[in-house]
Amino acid sequence: MQTTSTSLRRLLEGVRAGRLTIPRFQRQFIWKEVDVRRLVDSIARSYPIGSLLLLEKNPELQLASRRIEAELREADDMDTTDPSSAIDAESYILDGQQRITSLARVFMNAGIRVAYYFDLRAILEEFGSESLEWIKTRRRKTRPDRLSRGRLLRADLALDQRKADVFVSEYIQDSGDFDDYDRNRQREAIADINGTFEVMRNYEIPVVTLEQDQGIEAICRVFETINSTGTRLSTFDLAVARFFPDPDLRELWEQTLADYPILRQFGVSGERVLQVLYLVIATEETIGLLNCHEPHC
Repeated sequence: MQTTSTSLRRLLEGVRAGRLTIPRFQRQFIWKEVDVRRLVDSIARSYPIGSLLLLEKNPELQLASRRIEAELREADDMDTTDPSSAIDAESYILDGQQRITSLARVFMNAGIRVAYYFDLRAILEEFGSESLEWIKTRRRKTRPDRLSRGRLLRADLALDQRKADVFVSEYIQDSGDFDDYDRNRQREAIADINGTFEVMRNYEIPVVTLEQDQGIEAICRVFETINSTGTRLSTFDLAVARFFPDPDLRELWEQTLADYPILRQFGVSGERVLQVLYLVIATEETIGLLNCHEPHC
């Protein structure tokens, strides 16, 4: 087991390169927008967001996995001039799916339904009061760099120091929102906003990496343990991890939903199906015992 740290940019480079994938026994992304905003706000304030748990991929232990749930088609615009900025090892995400997916959606302009923007004026006026109002979302098919005469800056651009410096300066000096500021106050406002962005650029995230020789039983046990103390898993989630990969209950359940879409209309969950199956099997065994007259019964 190795414990290191990675910068936010290095983490995102690993996502962009497809080096971080999610084992299929994990649930889908479930965070709400307010959870995502709280995460970003914590990073901007240098608050700890917990460590990530990764498992380096091993040719002898192939886990069915998927990429994170983010639209990465626009992520190639990221600056990749530093070859050491990427996470080199291909790894499975055992703990941290919600956080990594959230960060990719925000800082790689990869949101599924929304784009994230930072309200530059709110950073000056609301940030000090622990408010989340400086983080905005916009449901738009087009995702321009800036909105509202430059007041809203798309979140991924905050990691590009050169662009962010230019856009922040243009907004403070040219938008008309700060005509009552003298030159010194304008410079201070620019420095305050850029200082917030610099904290995010330099943010370090703890990473724990498991050795490659971990067996599937140990991996699922670790996954079960860490999630029982974090985001609560349902009985179905735990069963998926416990029995993966034979059978892959998640895959079987998704195929069942595809074959019988009426189950979705009635809100039937995988956990409920497991309960029904257990009752059916237990009932059949009980009836079998009652009907059995042989000595070995």
